Amino acid sequence: MYRIPIIILGATLTLGAGPCGEILDSADEQTDADASVDCTEMACNNMLTVEVIRPDSQTFLAGAYRFEMQLPDETELMLECHLASPQEGFICAMGDLTLIGVQIDATGTAIHVTLLGAPETVTVTVEYSGAIIGERTMTPVYEELYPNGPECPPTCYQAEEAMAVQPW
Repeated sequence: MYRIPIIILGATLTLGAGPCGEILDSADEQTDADASVDCTEMACNNMLTVEVIRPDSQTFLAGAYRFEMQLPDETELMLECHLASPQEGFICAMGDLTLIGVQIDATGTAIHVTLLGAPETVTVTVEYSGAIIGERTMTPVYEELYPNGPECPPTCYQAEEAMAVQPW
């Protein structure tokens, strides 16, 4: 998911580096060349994204949803949201709004739950109208990302997982 923006960023930085094998005559030009390899200051976040799908490929129904995440240190995070329709998306008003985000795709058949942080394991529970419709414990495999290049900070860890919920 994040590979294309990183490739584009790398190509952009490479294009700005100038021709290879150029001989620099002055000390000022040498300083400018060294500056071109300075690190940029792009930020990134450690993040886990869980794609929640219905195995029957139907759209998610309008109503109240609750997303819970239990971390290895027994911390429990949750988010309560209402889905009026896939076109309107989720309205989340209660829970850990700064740590968890929820979006539904345009087709209404997949929900993307994003957790800031990179837990070693996490148990995700999805409820619809008070009934548990899905639960999965996962051990994500994180990809290391270097938005400013491999020699420059920060290093971010991001992973994608998937889980299915019961059709209803």
